[in-house]
Amino acid sequence: MTKNRPLFFSLAGCAAVCLILRVVLKLTAVDPATGFYEGGGALPLVFNILLGVSVLLLLAAGYLSGRRMRGASVTFTIPLRALSIAAGAALFCWTLLRLKELPEVFSADYPLMPKLLLCLFTLLFRLALPWISAFLFFRVAGAGPFTIPCEFRAFTAEPDPRLPQNGFDLEGGLHTLRMNGWLMLLPLVWEIGELLSSFMAYTALRNVSDQMLTIVMLILMAPFLLAHARILSGVGAEKGVRQLLFFGPAFALFAIAVPGGMIAAALAGKTVALGLSPAAAVFYFLSGLYAAALCLSLRRSGR
Repeated sequence: MTKNRPLFFSLAGCAAVCLILRVVLKLTAVDPATGFYEGGGALPLVFNILLGVSVLLLLAAGYLSGRRMRGASVTFTIPLRALSIAAGAALFCWTLLRLKELPEVFSADYPLMPKLLLCLFTLLFRLALPWISAFLFFRVAGAGPFTIPCEFRAFTAEPDPRLPQNGFDLEGGLHTLRMNGWLMLLPLVWEIGELLSSFMAYTALRNVSDQMLTIVMLILMAPFLLAHARILSGVGAEKGVRQLLFFGPAFALFAIAVPGGMIAAALAGKTVALGLSPAAAVFYFLSGLYAAALCLSLRRSGR
C-alpha cells in the first residue's frame, strides 16, 4: 500500500462518492440531446458542492504532501504500467475512430489558405500528436522498443552516486529511464489543442453540465501532463513532483467521475451528441486512473 495514506484515502473516498453520484445523474437527470442537467431535484446541487469540496480537499492534501517531498522516486509497478498501456491503447483506438472526420475536412468548401490551415491543424492534432502521445504511454510502460523502465527516480535532492545517471544503464538490478524532455511536452501540446477546440465547440456552457465538467477536466489535465513530463525527463523534477501532487489528484477525480458517468450513460444507450465520444471518455477515464496511481506511487527517496 502507498506510504501516503492521507492522500490515498482522500482520493479514493472522493472519487468513489463523486463517481456514484455522477452515474446516477447521467442516467436520471441529464438530457441526452444537450448534456445539460434537467431535473434531478437537489441532487445536481449536492454533486456540484461535493465535487468542489473534494477538489479543495485534494488540492490541500496534495500541497501538504508536496511540502514534505524533498527527494522522491516512483516505482512503475505492474498495475501502473498496465494503466499506462491501457491509456495508450484507448488513445490509439480513439484516434483511429476519428479518421472518419478526415474526408469531411478535406472536402470542406473554404478558401485555399484557411483550408490548408484547417487540414494542417487536423493532421497535427487529430492524427500525429495523438499517436505520438499513445506511443509515449507505451514507451513509459516499457512496451516500446529499447526500454526497461522498472523505476523512475526524480532527483529532487542530491543524486545518489550509486544510481545510474544514464537512462539505459543498469546497476544493481535497478532499471532507470530518462525520457526526452521536448518529446514529453508533445502530449501537453496536443491536450491544449483539444482544450481549445472543445471550448470553441461548446456554444453553451452551463453549470453542472457535461460540457462545463469536460472543460474543467481538460484544464486540470494540462498541469498534470507538464508535471508528468518534468518527472520522467528529469528536467525540473523537484517542481514536477510538487506539481504532480498538487494537480494530479484533482485531475484524477474529474477524469474518473466525469468520463465514468459518460461511459455508464453510453452503456445505457444515452450518449450525448455534443461532448466526449465513448472512446474519448474511456481514454480520459483510464488517464485519471493512471494519474491517481502515479501520484500514489510517489515515495520519498530512501524509502
